[in-house]
Amino acid sequence: PDGTRLASVTFDEQNNLKLWDVVNFVAQPVAQKTASNGYAVRWNPNGSRLAVASSIGLLTFDANLTSINLRNNVIGTLGTITALAWSPDGTKIAAGAQNVVIYNSTTQSQISVLTGHSAFIESLAWSPNGDRLASSSVGDDAVKIWNINNSNLLNTFTNSSQVISLSIAWNPNLNISELLFAGSGTTLTSVQPSVITPLPNMITNGTFATGALSPWTTSAAPTAADLVTRIHSNVLEFYRTTTSTSGAISQ
Repeated sequence: PDGTRLASVTFDEQNNLKLWDVVNFVAQPVAQKTASNGYAVRWNPNGSRLAVASSIGLLTFDANLTSINLRNNVIGTLGTITALAWSPDGTKIAAGAQNVVIYNSTTQSQISVLTGHSAFIESLAWSPNGDRLASSSVGDDAVKIWNINNSNLLNTFTNSSQVISLSIAWNPNLNISELLFAGSGTTLTSVQPSVITPLPNMITNGTFATGALSPWTTSAAPTAADLVTRIHSNVLEFYRTTTSTSGAISQ
C-alpha cells in the first residue's frame, strides 16, 4: 500500500512467492517462500501482512515473509483456495473455493460460510464500507453479492464471460452502490447491488427547498462524463461534476 514493494505468486515453481524491490525491480533474495500452487496474493490494508490463496489453503505471512500466521481453508484439512480478499479495515479475510469462508484475521477463527456458488470462485471484492462482499465464478456464470452481517445472499447477476480469473471491482464512492465485472466478449458490465443501509444523500444544500434553486435546473447540456448518477429508493438522482458555477445542479 505504501508503494515500496510488490508481491507476486506463481502457480508452479519453487520460491514462487516473492517480494520485489520496486526501485531496481529485482526480487529480494531473503523474501521468497514456496507457497505450493499460488492463485492470488494480497497485502492487508496497512501493508503489514500478506495473504496467499494456494492449493494447500489460505496462508498469511508477515510483511517480510518470515512467518506463517494462518493455514485454514474451505474444503478439507488441506484444500485449494482460489480467491481471497481483505476487508477494508483489515479485520477479516474472505477465502473462496466453491464456498466463501470469512475469517477473523487476528484470531484466525472462522466467522461465517457463504454458500451458493456451484463452481470454483475466481475473484472476491469487498464493498468500500465493508458490509458486502462480491464473488464471481466463471463455472456457474454468476456474480453474487453477500450481506456480511448475516451471511444472506443479496443479489445474483448473470455473467457469461468465460474469462478465467474474472476480475470484479466496486466503485469506491461511498454514495454509490456500483459493481463492475467482465461481461461476454470484451464488454464490461455495471450493476447496482442492493444496499444494506440507506446511502447518504448525494446532494446536501439547505437552500434547495426554499425557492432559490427550486426547481433545480441547468443552463447547459451536460456530457455523460460530467454526471454522477444512481437510483436510490426508486428515485433517479444525479449531479454534475463540472467546475463551472453556472448550472451545476440538476434534478
